[in-house]
Amino acid sequence: MKLTLLSSSLALFLCQTQAFAPVSPSIRPRTSVLAVTEGETDTYFRAIKCAEGSSSTLEELEKLATDLENVLGSQYEEGIENCEREVRDRMDVAHMLRLRIELQLRMDYLKGENLFASDVQKSHDRDERRRFKELLEANRDKVVDGADLGLW
Repeated sequence: MKLTLLSSSLALFLCQTQAFAPVSPSIRPRTSVLAVTEGETDTYFRAIKCAEGSSSTLEELEKLATDLENVLGSQYEEGIENCEREVRDRMDVAHMLRLRIELQLRMDYLKGENLFASDVQKSHDRDERRRFKELLEANRDKVVDGADLGLW
């Protein structure tokens, strides 16, 4: 009788400990895809399109990245392994959006204030003008008198 009571108490204790085991805050399995709202789906879809390269403003990229980073747990997948992968992949999309922000800021700097790019452009323009003048002079020497139509 004592053995049965002890084993029953142990079984009850084990079941209760498993029932109250902490679940990782980043993993919150959902029971259905229907738990995702239409607005959330639209946001996620736009974030993926922007990560793939769709035209967007820096503000939109920032907002989408922040929205993805603030989502807790899994939105679509079930099971710990799939939930963890979904969260990892969602964070990867957010990271891609952040990289696009950085790239755009660097491109703006390159086009506007980058000293090296400015110096190279000036040098290239000088070289192009010099080559054009050399070709012009070379072609002037090839013109037969009276064939230039008075353009020189």
